[in-house]
Amino acid sequence: MGVCMKYLLYLSLAFILTGCSIKTPSIDTSTTPPSSSYKTEVKITDILNSYIDQNIGKDCSDFVSIVNQELNNIYFDEKELNFASAATKSEAIYNLYEKQGKISTQELPNIGDLIFFKDTVKPTKTKSRISHIGIVSDIHDDNTIIFVHQINGKVTQGYINLNNMDSHNINGKVVNSFIVRCTTKNTPNYKCLSSKFLAGYGRVN
Repeated sequence: MGVCMKYLLYLSLAFILTGCSIKTPSIDTSTTPPSSSYKTEVKITDILNSYIDQNIGKDCSDFVSIVNQELNNIYFDEKELNFASAATKSEAIYNLYEKQGKISTQELPNIGDLIFFKDTVKPTKTKSRISHIGIVSDIHDDNTIIFVHQINGKVTQGYINLNNMDSHNINGKVVNSFIVRCTTKNTPNYKCLSSKFLAGYGRVN
C-alpha cells in the first residue's frame, strides 16, 4: 500500500473515532414521570369538576370538608379545628391556617389551595369575619383565579382577578364573579364582586 493510501486510511479512521467520541446521546424527556404535586393537583381538579352543578354539602365549609375527606384530610384534621373564637367553620379553618403561617394575600395561589372570603354575610360592628370558603381549581394567564365553592345550595365555579378588581367581565370573559347580592339599586355592581371580599389563600404545601 502506498504512502498516500496509508495516510488517507489513517485520516478516515481518526475521523470515525473522533466522531464516535463526541457524540452525545439524546435523552427522551417524555418518559419523565410527573411530580407528586402535579398528580395531587390533577386529582383535586378532577374531584372538584365532578361536583360542579351538584347539591353537595350543607354549605361552603361542609363542601370543603367532603372534598377534604376524599383527599385523606389533605387540608385539615377536623379535630384540629377550634370553634372557641370562630363564628363559622370557615373561620375555624382560616384560624388554623393563620396559626400555621399558611395564609397568603400577596402571591397567586396554587391549584388546590383554599380561598377565604370575609363579610359575605352582614358583618359585625366589631370586626370582619371569615364567612366563605372555596378551593382553587385553575389559574389563567391573565391571573384570573377559578375556584370551586358551594353557594346558594349548589357547587359552582367562581372567579377572582385582583388586577381588575372593579370588573365583572372583560371582553366577554368573566374575571370576577358576584359573591353577594347587590341588595339595592343604588349599590354599584363592583361592590358585590368576589375581589372585594377576599381574605386570603390557604396554602396546602
